[in-house]
Amino acid sequence: MKRTVTSLALIAALSAAGAASAIEYNAFGLTETQDASSHVEVGLVRSATAGEVQIFAYEAGEVGALLGETAVHAGANPDVFINVGATPSTDVIAVLYDANGNATAETVLDLVQ
Repeated sequence: MKRTVTSLALIAALSAAGAASAIEYNAFGLTETQDASSHVEVGLVRSATAGEVQIFAYEAGEVGALLGETAVHAGANPDVFINVGATPSTDVIAVLYDANGNATAETVLDLVQ
């Protein structure tokens, strides 16, 4: 009986750790300043599911208009660039959405004009 209880406790702990790592898996690898251009680089994007990255204008802590988007697959997506049309005149925020449309990660990118 003690072995069963210990095994169940171990399974519960591993399940909780797995859920926590899935939550933390959604992330951007690049969070730095870059030159403003019509292509925004977000670098490595890690996503637990297929989804998309959307780029929005970002000024004074406010999210503005959608500027561009690109699809990502589950896992690591290296060197992700998003075409945003005209060069943004503000900083931007990149938001990662999962397959269900839930925002799972974000990063603000400082664009140098």
